[in-house]
Amino acid sequence: MKANVTKQQLCEQLVKVFASAADLAVYNSDHEQYQGLCGWCGVMAPLSRPAYIKEFGAASVMEAETAARAELAARRKEYAASEWAKYKDQADRHKADGEPVPAVGQMVWGLCSWLKCDGGKGFMDEIKNQEICNNSDDAGAHVRPALLKVDKVVTVTAAELDRPGLADELTAGGDMPGGCTYEEDNRLKLIAPYNMSYTHVTAVTDGTRYYYIDSEGYNYARYIAFPGQWQTFFAPQLAAYRQKVADEKAAKEKTEQEEHEKAKAAYIDRCKKWEKLMQPVTDLEKQFRAANYGTAEYKAKSRKLNTVRRANILAMCRAAFPGVKFSLTQNKGWGESWNLTYTDGPTLGAFKKAVDLDLFATHYDTFNAYDDSSDVVYKDPDFIGFARKYMGSSGDKGVKVEREMSDETRATLRAKALQTVPGLIEGDNIHRDRLTDEQREAICQLVGRDWSRIWISPEGLALEMFDKLDLYTPKISPKTAKADAGTHREASADEQHTQAPSGTLKAEKYSERATVVRGYTNEQYKDLTSMGGKYNRRLQGGSGIIFSTKKHGAAIAEYIARHTAY
Repeated sequence: MKANVTKQQLCEQLVKVFASAADLAVYNSDHEQYQGLCGWCGVMAPLSRPAYIKEFGAASVMEAETAARAELAARRKEYAASEWAKYKDQADRHKADGEPVPAVGQMVWGLCSWLKCDGGKGFMDEIKNQEICNNSDDAGAHVRPALLKVDKVVTVTAAELDRPGLADELTAGGDMPGGCTYEEDNRLKLIAPYNMSYTHVTAVTDGTRYYYIDSEGYNYARYIAFPGQWQTFFAPQLAAYRQKVADEKAAKEKTEQEEHEKAKAAYIDRCKKWEKLMQPVTDLEKQFRAANYGTAEYKAKSRKLNTVRRANILAMCRAAFPGVKFSLTQNKGWGESWNLTYTDGPTLGAFKKAVDLDLFATHYDTFNAYDDSSDVVYKDPDFIGFARKYMGSSGDKGVKVEREMSDETRATLRAKALQTVPGLIEGDNIHRDRLTDEQREAICQLVGRDWSRIWISPEGLALEMFDKLDLYTPKISPKTAKADAGTHREASADEQHTQAPSGTLKAEKYSERATVVRGYTNEQYKDLTSMGGKYNRRLQGGSGIIFSTKKHGAAIAEYIARHTAY
């Protein structure tokens, strides 16, 4: 690779190095430095002089250095005699004279962000653009002077100059100059890269203050540039903009603080909802950390700690959906710390809405498919107390939930798909563009109109139906169902459908041993069942959630008092 570099190419590269102060500093380093990829001569291209000498030999490098310095001196002399140097000198003199209102044909320096002023507010858009650029942490985004040529001067009153809409009105006719003239000779552009082009502009002035417009051929003021003293010329407008930004920032911070406090209060309520089911792991974790790594005691303490952590997760899930069988395994690799699966049962949406598994997480693994990178995102410290207490101080990455379909459900849904969609047979895999109107309508009846599969098959339709099909039925404890059987009567058809909550929560004595709660909301239903209550639709007086008075009477009274106080 290096053997293919000619003396002329080596000399040209050193001309570029000597013309750049940053590259020259690297070149003069005492250490070998290379560019790994996309270097000037391929992979591992030399950057420092010791690296050049190692690759090309001392004699070749010294010869190329001599030729490069001579070539650079010749180019600088050529630039000094060019029109571009004269343009720069003229702009420098205008700046030294205090930047008076320029005349037609004059070369000047202007400050432009080169962000489009398409907000309809003229120079106020450019004030915003320059503030954004100059306040950026990236120094490369800061506004730097650009060479401008004044092709036209428009004089207006001071009041007109201060009017933001003026710039677009002047440009609407389409006769404003604009565009750029630049030097095509790369030999000279290497000497002064930022001085080898200029932009054609119109100066808009009230006789003292002014700004520049570059329409770039459009019928609005696409770009606007300012003289160096623009912050003095437009001080009131700049102050007003900065005050607006400060007010918006203060309002945003206030809103964020209010939202944070609201979220914190909701977090505390969610924690209280589940804490009665949890077992703290603080003491177990201390014992685990005190054990010597790798010993039998260490392994035993580790198993015990994970058993309690596992039990905490399952307690939440089982309280929300009694009767559903959950499988929980630990994952020690990338992603969530736990994998939870269940068969049939509620939809994933209903499950995630009923539980608060995110309470167990202190941080999450993330993956960026754009650049194939991963990262770790940590939660706000105000929202990890529950996880620290019930999962451990080292934190946890949450729970991944998957819903599986049983063989019986799969067979039922596949049969339904075959029966409903005309012409669909077992083994079919039809592209959706080939479906008939009748088949499309039948599929919509099965899975709704938001189905997105490209290939249509009985299995695919079964999966679509399964995702939206809630197969969970609340389990009624046999003990509760048999309690006080003598006082039960068969509920009427109307009573069996009065489960819809009225929102008027109340508890009633059902028998000497039982209390029934009615009038609950959907959220209260979840709370009450998690507290040990059992739903029964065959109770005397209509459906409700029934409790043992001896075990839960005090807790139910406190709960109802708290939720009816308002």
